[in-house]
Amino acid sequence: MSTKLLRNRDIYNYLLEYDNNLGPLREISAANTPDSNIEKKGTYIKLGADFFGIIASKNGPLFFANQQQFPINSTELTFTHSRGEEQHTFTCHYQGKQIINLTYDRWDDIDIDPWSDEDFIDFFIWLTKSSKNHDFINQWTD
Repeated sequence: MSTKLLRNRDIYNYLLEYDNNLGPLREISAANTPDSNIEKKGTYIKLGADFFGIIASKNGPLFFANQQQFPINSTELTFTHSRGEEQHTFTCHYQGKQIINLTYDRWDDIDIDPWSDEDFIDFFIWLTKSSKNHDFINQWTD
């Protein structure tokens, strides 16, 4: 097993033990984990019982949704996002098939950080806007 520890993008004290072949294994506390053991090029969020995130690979960043992985730099992967006043919708298509159609509540803590806006705080907006950016692809490539 090749496992990595990924930091939760929203809750700094949580880590996800992530296996490259099996996907998310378990969420753990970061309290007794040295920073050197935490993957620098990986992050995730948890919505309900579902895990979503990105992790770097030698072939470019991978988006994961629970046990499924998708190459972000593939022309066959597309993300769309639509904003609502209370809820947003995120969809993901891969090889012409809809993989994810998720309606979720708007992040509550948008105004907490005066230097960040919703486009950065909301994982799905950030991913949708960044995914086809060359610098983003390079940043998330090992």
